[in-house]
Amino acid sequence: MTDNNRLDYTFEDSALKSLFDHPEIGVYTSTLAGKFLKVNKKFSEIVGYTEEELINMAIEDIYFVENIDRISEDLLSDQGKAHYSFEKKIIRKDHSIIWLSFILSFNYDTAGIPYQYIGIVQDITKHKNNETELYDVKNTLESIFDTKSAMIAYLDKDFNFIRVNKRYADAGNHPPEFYIGKNHFALYPYADNEVIFRRVIETGQPVSFYAKPFEYKEFPEIGITYWDWDLIPVKNTHDTVTGLVFSLVDVTKRKKAEDELRKTNDLLENRVRERTIKLQEEVAERKRVEEALRQSEQRYREVFENTSNGVLLMDAISNDRFKIVAINPSIEKRLRMKTADVSGKYIEDVFPKDSAELLSNNYRKCIELGTMQSYEECLNMPAGIIYVYTTLIPIQDDTGKIYRILGVYRDITEHKAMAEKLKKAKEEAEYANSAKSEYIANMSHELRTPLNVILSAIQLFDLYLKGNPSLESDKYFHHLKSMKQNCFRLLRLVNNLIDTTKIDANFYELNLGNYDIVNIVEIITLSVMDYVKDRRIELSYVSNVNKKIIACDIDIIERIMLNLLSNAIKFTDANGTIQVSLIDKGKKVVISVKDSGIGIPEDKQKTIFERYKQADQLLTRKYEGSGIGLSLTKAFVEVLGGKIYVKSKVGFGSEFIVELPCKVISTNNDKTEIEYALNDYSIIQKITVELSDIYSIKEIN
Repeated sequence: MTDNNRLDYTFEDSALKSLFDHPEIGVYTSTLAGKFLKVNKKFSEIVGYTEEELINMAIEDIYFVENIDRISEDLLSDQGKAHYSFEKKIIRKDHSIIWLSFILSFNYDTAGIPYQYIGIVQDITKHKNNETELYDVKNTLESIFDTKSAMIAYLDKDFNFIRVNKRYADAGNHPPEFYIGKNHFALYPYADNEVIFRRVIETGQPVSFYAKPFEYKEFPEIGITYWDWDLIPVKNTHDTVTGLVFSLVDVTKRKKAEDELRKTNDLLENRVRERTIKLQEEVAERKRVEEALRQSEQRYREVFENTSNGVLLMDAISNDRFKIVAINPSIEKRLRMKTADVSGKYIEDVFPKDSAELLSNNYRKCIELGTMQSYEECLNMPAGIIYVYTTLIPIQDDTGKIYRILGVYRDITEHKAMAEKLKKAKEEAEYANSAKSEYIANMSHELRTPLNVILSAIQLFDLYLKGNPSLESDKYFHHLKSMKQNCFRLLRLVNNLIDTTKIDANFYELNLGNYDIVNIVEIITLSVMDYVKDRRIELSYVSNVNKKIIACDIDIIERIMLNLLSNAIKFTDANGTIQVSLIDKGKKVVISVKDSGIGIPEDKQKTIFERYKQADQLLTRKYEGSGIGLSLTKAFVEVLGGKIYVKSKVGFGSEFIVELPCKVISTNNDKTEIEYALNDYSIIQKITVELSDIYSIKEIN
């Protein structure tokens, strides 16, 4: 068949020309083999090639994977159709893939045989994509409704069930069909929930709740459960809410697990917080320690460099060899060398042999004992022999091994010389004091003998006068009384001096026995009653017990009580009071002599028990006394194991308090009490001697 037999369509055909000029439709003609003959502008835009490029291409050049043969065969086998339609993916020039819809028809020759295709093409990519999306959405919705983890219901805007999934139906123990058409709140009348549902319908806004608590009214035994809610409005193309999707997930177990996890987390956080605080405190403490260490090191360096004591730091190479690490300026001056000259040298290379051996032995002993050692030693130094007070401090490593020794050496050469001088001076003073005491004791004994002779003569003369009433006895008696009183004074002084000397020399002999201290103190107090009456002083005695046996020396108790009573009488004016009391306190007895006298200044109360001291030196003129009495009384109290002290205020009197221990001794000849007689010459004689400092003493008959 020749081309003359073909009925050719030209663009002079108004219908075909109009089709080719259509701005929204792609049109092309091709041979039956698919080679492009003519394309319009829209087709070129759709496939991305120019008309010139397409004329040199065939339709299969832009097809995606597939070929044209099958389509051509279908067209040629069914020529009865006016056109053939299909959809196909093609590859654009930019390699992007698009969907096209094809409508193919034939051009026939005059013999009615097809020889060309006329193709009409439209880009349906967007439509295809929408179909895919809709398909995906449908599949997604189906998969959502088929989920087993959530209960899902689709409700219309009046809350009637349209569809529920199996999980929702199973929860209500009904098949899914049961719910269709029924009202949600007719089945589950919970007003609070209905308010929420209506708000979603009215606002068109979704609502979600996390772990919303819910309690079944019909099943109270279940208790509180927790649910994740999602209420999603369904809208039409006009954005009008037509229904909603209700999704429920039971998260009770998860909520409880989260609560437990939260508690555990809180506990862990608290522990972490506590640990953090502790770490912060430890860091602060470490910084404080580091700062303290730095300051300590600084102080150590300042002390090391500025102390007048010598400081020597040694490395213990072994128990027998020691190497110098550093010396301070004090030792540098003593050794007349620098640290750089001796650092790293062994001790025997620096010190003389005898001093090196002495130092090594001391270091060795310090290591063996493992403790700080202090002692005096004599060292032969280059500058000469010196005496030092040495302190050795062992320094341990982390394992506890002593690897260094710090030696501090204080030069005591001058101190030793001074100590020797003081020792010699002390010995000389002690010898002189002993000689003085011996001399006083001898003199006291020498004085006592003539005093006794004089007293005996006075007593004979007294008897003689009483036997001769014709003599002018009043005149003689006055002089005899004065002589006798002054003899008693001298005798009291001599006795005190002798007793003081014996106590100082530790030669005083105690004559202990178990006696009734209440009886002794009472008798002595009553014995001086006549003497205080002459001075118009009121004397009283009181005790909280009737009897108390203790170990004591009667003579010492007499001396203590008479001395205290003598002082009280001496310093108490007429119409004053003196109160003697004895209190049993179990392990001790407390004897008090309290007067209303002149009192003692506070600054003098600590010195009145010192020998030869009185509260006021001026008192020696108004009140007779040697200043020995109270110091001897204190010594007597201490010999008995007790103590004495005073309470006083100027103008309000004084109170002397004696505390004696309550103890008894074992003796074969045990006396439990002593009886005093008021007219016994011995006690009266002792009272007369002890009260001889009081001028208006009662005459002894």
